[in-house]
Amino acid sequence: MTLTAEKIHSNYEKHLKIVDTYIGERKDKVKKLIEHIGETYIMAPASSKTWHHNAIPGGYVDHVNRVIEFSIKCKRLYEEMGGTIDFTDEELVFADGLDDAIVGVGVRCGQPNVVVYNVQKVIDILMTRDEMSHEEAEEFFSFNIEGAWIGERTPMWLHDLEED
Repeated sequence: MTLTAEKIHSNYEKHLKIVDTYIGERKDKVKKLIEHIGETYIMAPASSKTWHHNAIPGGYVDHVNRVIEFSIKCKRLYEEMGGTIDFTDEELVFADGLDDAIVGVGVRCGQPNVVVYNVQKVIDILMTRDEMSHEEAEEFFSFNIEGAWIGERTPMWLHDLEED
């Protein structure tokens, strides 16, 4: 499977519409991040493993768009079947809720650009949003967030030297 230049462009335009539709007050920050990463974001494959689906130029955005469309359809079906919806579309589509901790983009020679999060901001979000103590938030972050390897696009975690 390959994506034509036209399909890659239409996927990107669709992706920006998804951001406009499903992201609230942080929409501008997300769009700024996408624009900053630019062509690397648009042309990224969904995986560096050639045997995985969408491991082609433009595959990442194509994959994300499909996952979001499927998630919204599943939510609608769940609701039609009588399920209780106790989350927003934004939470469904962009679940981690850590965007306020994004401080930039990490650039590494020969590697894909990655999102950089400020660790203390993540800890603060966990304490506020999830009502964790500082110790609980640090432990949760260490084991469940910082310790998770999700492939070559795993984010960077910035430990501010002044706060440590």
